[in-house]
Amino acid sequence: MNFRHVMQGLIRFFTLTLLMLGPAFLMTGQAEDRSQDQQARQLLAARCAVCHSTDLIQQQRLPRDRWEATVKKMVHWGARLDEAEQAMLVAYLAKYFHPEARPVVERDRSTAF
Repeated sequence: MNFRHVMQGLIRFFTLTLLMLGPAFLMTGQAEDRSQDQQARQLLAARCAVCHSTDLIQQQRLPRDRWEATVKKMVHWGARLDEAEQAMLVAYLAKYFHPEARPVVERDRSTAF
């Protein structure tokens, strides 16, 4: 990778992290769920959003087994996720981006991840 790609990835990572961490504390539910969701959002920003736009991820409405297959495919193609991180991402994606999930509205983008 050249310097420009590295810098773009870093900028994207820090921007997404800032956007995601602030609203994470406003989420309702149990503290453990918030913590796991926050960790999953950080993984998405650090490992997925460097190659994919968040819009692409948010547009997907897949059942759990398809998210599992998608995450495994991304790992095969080079995404650096250990098995625990893969499981966390699949759980998060299946929870919020399943076939019956409501669309992500513009004003909710900061909390969608």
